[in-house]
Amino acid sequence: MDSIQDWIAEGEHQRQDFKFAVNDSRKIAIALSAFANTDGGRLLIGVKDNGRIAGIRSDEEIYMVEAAAEMYCQPPPEVYYQALDADDREVLVVDVLPAENKPIKALDAQGKPWAYVRSGDRNFLASPVHLALWRRTQGETLTQRSAFGARETEMLKLLGTESEWKLNALVRASGLPRNAVLNRLGDFLYWKLIELVRVEDEYRIRLREA
Repeated sequence: MDSIQDWIAEGEHQRQDFKFAVNDSRKIAIALSAFANTDGGRLLIGVKDNGRIAGIRSDEEIYMVEAAAEMYCQPPPEVYYQALDADDREVLVVDVLPAENKPIKALDAQGKPWAYVRSGDRNFLASPVHLALWRRTQGETLTQRSAFGARETEMLKLLGTESEWKLNALVRASGLPRNAVLNRLGDFLYWKLIELVRVEDEYRIRLREA
């Protein structure tokens, strides 16, 4: 079984994040949303960004994490907690499972829900393509290319004319309604025909390499 030191040695990545302390349940809710909407993951609370173990300060931090999941996430993600000793300090380990029904949304200070995803070691707002994917897969299973036809083929050809696309540029080039483009991109993402990559502060769309 891996120890906390083994986990810390991995650093922060797609499925792991360090938190020195919990001062705001809403901020933790963002991390829970991002993990649940991506591949799941682990929060190590009481660990600084540089990997030093500071330990949690009180049981209050545990309650704030629970509040993040139960009060500031819609719907609540599936999480498991355990407090482990490391270097004579207590670290709270929060394991977040990937959500079966996405998205899990985090409430902001005005009570507005936002969906997040995890990319590398950072959390980002979900893109419209992520939202389209989740809409398309709620309550149904899309078989591989189940509705693949001439329109989908034309969209793939268009995607292949550039190395990557901004969503608005793709919509303009296609001449199709935005929702129609998003629906197809959601299907393509499900079928793993495309991928979303972070470029600066936005997502770009590109064909996956065969």
